[in-house]
Amino acid sequence: MFRIAQEAFSNILKHSGAKTGDISLDMDDETLLLRIADDGIGIPVGQFMAIASHGLASMRHRVRALGGRLDVRSPPSGGTLLIVQIPIANAIAQIGEPEPT
Repeated sequence: MFRIAQEAFSNILKHSGAKTGDISLDMDDETLLLRIADDGIGIPVGQFMAIASHGLASMRHRVRALGGRLDVRSPPSGGTLLIVQIPIANAIAQIGEPEPT
């Protein structure tokens, strides 16, 4: 989740022209939910799945590896909203066992 957020904020700084960005991380019994929003220019619809968009492709790959869902929106009001949902069980499984001491 950290790397997904890192990539999202990198994209905001490089491409959006945003003045503000917001992040929230919530969880319930089953899902870890990450939301990142900015007030920038938004992402053209064709860019969501563009092969040349390495940042979005990287985020999609990380989310899929965790069995999650990535939703990228450019609301009519402007900006971009990124929503990541990861099953808690998958997130915990990726943490792994601690190294023996």
